[in-house]
Amino acid sequence: MVESFWWIIYIIKNNKPYFLVIKRQAIRWKIEWTAPKWKSEIWEQPLETAKREIFEETWIDINDIENKWELWDFIINFSDSNFEKRVTYFLFEYSWDKDSLDIIDNEGYIWIYKWLPIEKVLNLIDYAWLRELYRKGYKTIVENK
Repeated sequence: MVESFWWIIYIIKNNKPYFLVIKRQAIRWKIEWTAPKWKSEIWEQPLETAKREIFEETWIDINDIENKWELWDFIINFSDSNFEKRVTYFLFEYSWDKDSLDIIDNEGYIWIYKWLPIEKVLNLIDYAWLRELYRKGYKTIVENK
């Protein structure tokens, strides 16, 4: 089974959560706004992978992020094959407030990053299940203040 991990990073600005979203090129050249994701190396634990990938993709100092919650864990079964994929989502708080991140385009993506309030995130994200995940993250943050 392949394992894939996604992360949602937020900061608190003016007592309100803002989420990091990325604009990237997906399969078949589709441009989309989404949450970052990664695959774990065989020797890594999920949170180790998350911190490594967060640094590699955003240059956020891993000492400035804290894993708050595991939001969602599920298995995708592909009907046309025996292929299964386990997907886990984590919610991280970023403790250093910076409006923009300088990203090096080292993986061929568009890599435009924005910090946005939940309303704007929900308007940008195409996938209903990902919008629901951001809602769940927002609700988790608000309920645990």
